[in-house]
Amino acid sequence: KGHVGDISTVIRVALTIKHNTTDLYELTQVLGAETVEDRIDKFLNATNILKRRSMAKDLLENHLVSINGDIIKASKNVKVGDIIEIRFLEYSKKYEVLMIPITKTLPKNQKQEYVKEIKDN
Repeated sequence: KGHVGDISTVIRVALTIKHNTTDLYELTQVLGAETVEDRIDKFLNATNILKRRSMAKDLLENHLVSINGDIIKASKNVKVGDIIEIRFLEYSKKYEVLMIPITKTLPKNQKQEYVKEIKDN
């Protein structure tokens, strides 16, 4: 068994024809946003928006998460450009999806590469 990083570097080099691989945002642009998707429950956890996938599933089961204004289920795919809104007890947060992670978890300092929090005026 290998690691996803072993193959992702090969794919990036093959697609961009560069020895120094591009960042994942450029790769997403090459592949197209519609082909790079992830389940919303996994995405919320991987990008550190929520600490646990079980928390994401709970919010989804209680209809507190929407994508582009539509209440969704845990199996819904999220893609680049989607707007995710999470309603907590006393406030809501909105995020724009910039990139889909290819790994199960990300370092917290990379969150801004994958999602941008949208502040209400």
